[in-house]
Amino acid sequence: MNKMQWPELEVKPGVPMILSSTSKGDAMKWYLPENNTFVKANRMDHGREYQDSIAEVIASRLAAEMHIPAVPYRLCRIRLEEGRSILGTASPNFCAPEETYISFETMVESAAEPVKWGVAARDNYQLVLDWFQKQTELDARAYLDTMLLLDFLICNEDRHLNNFGVLKDSRKHTYRFPPLFDNGYALGFMQAEQKPVEQYLYSCKAKPFSTSFSKQLHLIERLPEGLVIPESVSDTLFVGLPVSEQTIAYCREILLTRLTQLKEYFQ
Repeated sequence: MNKMQWPELEVKPGVPMILSSTSKGDAMKWYLPENNTFVKANRMDHGREYQDSIAEVIASRLAAEMHIPAVPYRLCRIRLEEGRSILGTASPNFCAPEETYISFETMVESAAEPVKWGVAARDNYQLVLDWFQKQTELDARAYLDTMLLLDFLICNEDRHLNNFGVLKDSRKHTYRFPPLFDNGYALGFMQAEQKPVEQYLYSCKAKPFSTSFSKQLHLIERLPEGLVIPESVSDTLFVGLPVSEQTIAYCREILLTRLTQLKEYFQ
């Protein structure tokens, strides 16, 4: 597809880049204050451009279908200061004017005592539940369960401790959970070489409580209230995206396999 089919957003001179490192290269992000929007470029690693922005859009569309609170991502072109244009996503700032996002990583780093992580996934899950309750008086079970369910479905391998947390209102001194975000390291888009689906599902690694998506799924005692598990994979997930029919079929097979497993688990 022609790259001009998507809106082009300019990163003006002086706008600082928010750089975060992952196992697949650096994620380049910018905040554009003129429209209260974040833009994020495809990840680059040793000269290779991955297509995680496309996975991000698919995941956000799927989340909307399932009634999961998640950041709505859309594709865009990002025009940089040197005139280069790269594919990425645009998303609205989910913080209200008086709010600040505090990641779980930041919460534990600022603690007086170090967090004593356990070996078992359930122990660490309970530790995080207790930590949220102690620090914010929020019950995090529905938030964490929804996160784990979506991550299982899309095989999100990047749910590190900075990718979930709370929003703090500095004026009211209250907390709430943010929508789910940064879901692009998923659906096989970050593979150096595309594996057969069965092999990919076996080899992909989960976070943050276990490297096993299955073990994380079994931390969920019941389907979070209001969530809907789709009966099939909707064609609307892929409409208007610059991907081949082969890639769509690959993503569809991943999602169909995971949907079947979810239905069996919650039946």
